[in-house]
Amino acid sequence: MADPAAVALRFALYIDLMLLFGLAAFGLYALRGSERASRSVLPLRPLLAGAAIVGLGLSVLWLLSLAAAMVGVPVAEVDADTVSMVLSGTSIGAAWLARVAALLLAAHARRVRAA
Repeated sequence: MADPAAVALRFALYIDLMLLFGLAAFGLYALRGSERASRSVLPLRPLLAGAAIVGLGLSVLWLLSLAAAMVGVPVAEVDADTVSMVLSGTSIGAAWLARVAALLLAAHARRVRAA
């Protein structure tokens, strides 16, 4: 049976990523140009950046949890070689790297000014 903490962590990560995607889609499709530019309607950039930062933290915790489950040790005993092997030797690692790159881009986007 799966570890309940790992299941809860993965669920929290999915909720965060859905929130991040949904808020961005809401800003694009529900708000007009002038509403997007004014921050009086809904301050989306801080919310998106916050969700991206939370997603980064949850992604790191999930990677450590996955590496610990693969090796069969507690999360506190996972070493850097195991994490490196998961990142470079599995397709899950490649997907994780792509997710982290997208989350870093989303977290950095709050500093970019709208034209």
